[in-house]
Amino acid sequence: MNSRTFLSLITLALLIYGASHFFPIQKNKAFKIELIKIKPDVVSTISIKTPKEEAFILTRSENGWIASKENLNIKVLQPKVKELLKALQLIETEQIVAYKKENWPNFKVDTSSGTHIQIYENDIQTKDFILGQLNRKDSAYLRFSDEVEVYAIDGSHMASIGKSFDNYRSKTFLSLTASAEIAEIKLTTEQDTFDLKITENGWVLNEAQAIDSVSIAEYLAQLHYMETDRFADDFDELKAREFPMTQLKITDHYAIEVLEILCFSDSLHAERDFVLHNRLFPDQYFASDSAGLYQLLIDGLIKKLQ
Repeated sequence: MNSRTFLSLITLALLIYGASHFFPIQKNKAFKIELIKIKPDVVSTISIKTPKEEAFILTRSENGWIASKENLNIKVLQPKVKELLKALQLIETEQIVAYKKENWPNFKVDTSSGTHIQIYENDIQTKDFILGQLNRKDSAYLRFSDEVEVYAIDGSHMASIGKSFDNYRSKTFLSLTASAEIAEIKLTTEQDTFDLKITENGWVLNEAQAIDSVSIAEYLAQLHYMETDRFADDFDELKAREFPMTQLKITDHYAIEVLEILCFSDSLHAERDFVLHNRLFPDQYFASDSAGLYQLLIDGLIKKLQ
């Protein structure tokens, strides 16, 4: 390199330095990075571990999504999964708010207080992160499981990510069609049998006693839809025969099958008195005290008929 070339390089460097010093380049302060970006159509499995429960898994199948937790496998409410996938589709950040592990608890992105999410696309794990605190200002925090940094993210759509297992399952206990026409109700307890049928002259109990039609209409009105979030997942259906049982059969004039509801007394359990089961939903058992479903379906009917 000759002296003229060297001098030219020095002069150019000085010009660049001077220009950057006296005429600074405007930087984009809206620092934004795509943290999570997925293709919902190829997501095969999502593992979710919330702070208050054991991990559960959402798995795509040919017939829809399945939620699995311990020994329980249930069909998922599809809109709930769509809502989750939409929230996961794109998550961006505007800033890093912490660089040290000691700060994780402040943003609830440690393993004990955050929601741990693992995403598999085509059965290959592609994302592994912990969603932290959501606050009223629509901000939230995220940390990748193998990183120290904590990112601030828009929390306005993050609420669906931290939902529990029960959020993805149906809470419907009983649902009759609008066209249902109840022709018979048969209630069998340990002591009595109440066989209620509709006739040309109104409702008749055990083919002998006329029953007030208004009272039965009130009972039937509540049968069209019932839901509860009190699940009895620990109920051992194999031992169900050991419990006193009440059977309720409802016959719809237009339905092929008779609706059968079983009610088991479970006074040994501290948090419930009864367990109810609708055979149309074979995988679900619901808990009730002396009020709730038990009072609406069983005890309320007995009082009307006695």
